[in-house]
Amino acid sequence: MRFSHDHKLMLISNWKCGCSTIADMFAPYTEFDWATRAECKRIFGKDYDVMAHYPASLMRQEFARLGWDFAEYTSISEVRNPWARTVSLYATVKRVGFDYTFDEFVINELRTWQSGLQGRWNSYEMFHERGERIVDHIIRIEHLEEELRPVVEREWPGLHLDYATRSNTGSHNPYRDYYTDKTSDIVADFFAYDIETFGYRFDDPTAE
Repeated sequence: MRFSHDHKLMLISNWKCGCSTIADMFAPYTEFDWATRAECKRIFGKDYDVMAHYPASLMRQEFARLGWDFAEYTSISEVRNPWARTVSLYATVKRVGFDYTFDEFVINELRTWQSGLQGRWNSYEMFHERGERIVDHIIRIEHLEEELRPVVEREWPGLHLDYATRSNTGSHNPYRDYYTDKTSDIVADFFAYDIETFGYRFDDPTAE
């Protein structure tokens, strides 16, 4: 989550979808960045770690509490190929010490994450409130420059972003290598909204 009063900009950070990259691209123009994230508590009275992946609905509530009109801010969030996203999450949980095989993770643990851990995982919940989508622009991270640049040029023509930025990237095998038919189908079921809304498919050469 980042925002700018001067530019009327709101970033809703959808976890494991390239949100760190987009946040860093806008960092020169937002009220705080990663290095100065302590400002979040001064502004909202809450730690950045708590609010980093707030869905748009909670950010609208926070703005209203402070007397700001969320509707006056142009909001951006992001999505990612769900099969690639799941592998990215698996690499993270392995890195912090969880001892699952990938099949075990998808079959036994993914439901917990998809049900919404701190609002971090369910894209529909990130973007909607009471059935209404309240995020203005949702960028497929695989098409970052193609989809984001026109938004920036139209909404904020004075901003100069580095579209080559890539932040918080991990290292793992190609995501297709992790899947069986069963686990691929589980991910497809859990992420039906992302797949149907944004046109994702399992065999997507842009998603690595």
